[in-house]
Amino acid sequence: MSIAVNGWASFGYIDKSGNVIIPSQYKWAQSFSEQRAQVQTEKGWGFIDHSGNWAIAPQFEATLPFKEGLAAVCINHLWGFIDATGRWVITPSYKEVSSFHQGLAAALLDNKWGFVNKTGQMTVKPQFDRAGDFAENLAPVSVNQKWGYINSKGQFIIRASYDWAYPFAEGVARVRVERKVGYIDLGGEMIIQPQYLEAQDFSEGRAAVRYDSGMGYIDKTGKTVIPAQYNSAMAYLGGLAPVQSGILWGYIDVSGHMVISPQFDESMSCHGDPVNVFSEGLSMVRKDQKAGYIDGTGAFIIEPRYGKGFEFREGLAPVEFPLEKTQ
Repeated sequence: MSIAVNGWASFGYIDKSGNVIIPSQYKWAQSFSEQRAQVQTEKGWGFIDHSGNWAIAPQFEATLPFKEGLAAVCINHLWGFIDATGRWVITPSYKEVSSFHQGLAAALLDNKWGFVNKTGQMTVKPQFDRAGDFAENLAPVSVNQKWGYINSKGQFIIRASYDWAYPFAEGVARVRVERKVGYIDLGGEMIIQPQYLEAQDFSEGRAAVRYDSGMGYIDKTGKTVIPAQYNSAMAYLGGLAPVQSGILWGYIDVSGHMVISPQFDESMSCHGDPVNVFSEGLSMVRKDQKAGYIDGTGAFIIEPRYGKGFEFREGLAPVEFPLEKTQ
């Protein structure tokens, strides 16, 4: 039986052939991570397994996906961490947290951010105004309105001198200086000078950046490899990147050749992106204001008929069923 939510039936899960594996029944749902998926019911958020059975009963005000064996969950307005069985590993103590990355999670205590390990020990004491996730052994943090990077001991490796900073990816990190974005290396050297109105992380050796004339792609030397010509652009994954030409979205390859012509709607996905990058061989796209899934040639493997859709993870994707769909 399906449940009507906001003009659509509720969420369930499909496989990559479009078969319904977990019937429509949730108010909201997220992709699987480490054999568990976050779903919301009238009783709150909980976690299900691949069969749709409750692994952890709905009881939380909010959740984050499982990362490195633990999931952040919120109860009574405080965040802690549970394991895959629902056992509390770190009791709810924090106003905000991030997921674990490289064994540490950012946590807000007494209005300052620090980092906890998987036993709940605050290994980097709360002292930062803001904090990002660890990646490549460094984490961006903010003090006195300036951002820098610390190691797992809380020592500044790259001094706080940027107006904003992001986690490292492929050996480089985005930093903002005044109103322009550039890139630094792991030693803190500015390898691509701040010059872009906006920029994304490097993925597969390319990064999407915005010039006055539009968005294009650069390599790690800062060389423009695909000229600025798109209204918007996203990261490469599996050799393809979504780009917006006019009001429609298509996909280009690493040479900039349009391999899937612009034809998809500008509507937002569940992640707030106009279209999703490829995941497990399929990409969620929107056409005629409905979500479906295409393969790398642009052919619809699952026709657009859903209200919303997430990426495929671990063979399943959560989708919002239309009202006429009953289970």
